[in-house]
Amino acid sequence: MDPKDVARKIFAEVDLNDDVVLSADELRAWLECKGEERLSNALFAQLDTDGDGPFVKAHTGTTKSWDVVKEFIAEEDGGGKDTVLTVTSDNIEIYRDKRRAAEKTKSGKPIPLEYRDIPFEQMYTTDIVECFVRRSLANRQRPHELRSGEESSCWRADVLYFISHAWGSIFVDLVKSVTWALAGAAQADTYVWLDTFAINQDDTYGWSVFGDG
Repeated sequence: MDPKDVARKIFAEVDLNDDVVLSADELRAWLECKGEERLSNALFAQLDTDGDGPFVKAHTGTTKSWDVVKEFIAEEDGGGKDTVLTVTSDNIEIYRDKRRAAEKTKSGKPIPLEYRDIPFEQMYTTDIVECFVRRSLANRQRPHELRSGEESSCWRADVLYFISHAWGSIFVDLVKSVTWALAGAAQADTYVWLDTFAINQDDTYGWSVFGDG
């Protein structure tokens, strides 16, 4: 058979949805169907050389803005005031130093904040929670509750790894670390419980009931 015909035949086998575009999922499925699961895992570990997943890739190079009800800094740095403090890419590291200093001395006073145009690559895991996770829960009446008779649409699987993040660490570095640690693992059979996303981060109900404690 002509090599071009062989190539077309293989392409047609891999292109499961006939859109004349080969996706990573289609190639992985074809390799594993041929009994080449180890080759599939090794190949995709090499292809994702930067260690980033789809969430990181989708937001890399973008800037994000979000509001925080309160964080804590020393009174001499503005803590304890009702005036909203604006944090930008120009002053974010200075602000983080002040926040860490207040944490060490336990001298922090609450202050409302607005983060504006922060590069995704500079975001800490705590920023990811505030910018993405809490927003996604904003319309829920109470955390982890379903209305009467409502079926849960959550996807479930047996978790193999539990990963606890550090609030004061860059999120993309966390993703790279996890990806490198699990390089070569069978994607279809490997499930990670990352507490940033898996644990309930919606504290609005607690605040409405208990307030400040």
